[in-house]
Amino acid sequence: MFKNHLATLSDLVGQPTINKRLDFAIKVYKKKREQGKKTPFETTMFTGASGLGKTLTANILHNELDNRDPDGNRVRIKDINGTQISSNAQLVSLLLNAKDHDTIFFDESHMLSKEAQNLLLTVIEKRIIEVNVAPTGENGATSETLDLSNFTLILATTDLGQMIPALRGRFGASELVFKPYTTDYMTEILQMRLAATDFSASKDVLDSISYRACNIPRTAILYLYKITDMAMINDVTVISESHVNDIFSMLEIDKHGFKEQDLEYLKLLKNNKEVALSVLAGSLNIAKITITETIEPALFKRRLITKTDSSKRSLTPEGRRILETSAA
Repeated sequence: MFKNHLATLSDLVGQPTINKRLDFAIKVYKKKREQGKKTPFETTMFTGASGLGKTLTANILHNELDNRDPDGNRVRIKDINGTQISSNAQLVSLLLNAKDHDTIFFDESHMLSKEAQNLLLTVIEKRIIEVNVAPTGENGATSETLDLSNFTLILATTDLGQMIPALRGRFGASELVFKPYTTDYMTEILQMRLAATDFSASKDVLDSISYRACNIPRTAILYLYKITDMAMINDVTVISESHVNDIFSMLEIDKHGFKEQDLEYLKLLKNNKEVALSVLAGSLNIAKITITETIEPALFKRRLITKTDSSKRSLTPEGRRILETSAA
């Protein structure tokens, strides 16, 4: 990911508050370890939209803690998506097998069942877990309380509202909110990624990529790698605006970062003052969740659309202006 080194806090660009708070928490953890205390790193929640660097930050935190197995070897972070946990038994097994040196990262943790979230709440607060044991006699199944190791636990979500209130309210000072990136931060992020390659590009070229990616690092980085592929097959090391335009033309993405489906959505709003989500879905012949999850987030972020009191969608003046220049 980064040339010749593990990602560290110095690689976390564009989130200065998160950087500062993690640096503080890591120093506290390491000081306690120096004092012989075996307390775990405080359980942390990352919140924010997709593509803002939550997974990268979890890996950076794991690297910075530098916890090692009994043989002194580095261990890989256990990266688990909430959708992968299909039963409480699966979650219990994962937690019971975790060692002090492990880091468990639950991405999209709001996708965990309510039962699993309740189980995690007990784990966070008490570092214990209750498991059912085989029934004996006539009393039926009984439970046994087991202590857990002092592993590091990190949760991340794009939808904090879907977490159970007790778990959501548990974090407080250990909830880290990922904020949108400025263009300058985006340029720095893309320059860092280019530094790990044989290619270079001007700030204007990188700004053009960032704009089309709506200043979302994950999207911009994916576009950047496609563009370096274009430069490679043209046997050049300096990425030009023509390489950028050629890639976006091939991907059918216009100068504002719109795909055909985005433009069709905006045109429907242009021709109607207010449009209900169900009408948009029917007109575009796509599911409502596809609209709310893949089309609208970037449009709301750029303030091109707005939602009325009745939850209908309408085009803002900026949205109308952008749509007109996109058609030009």
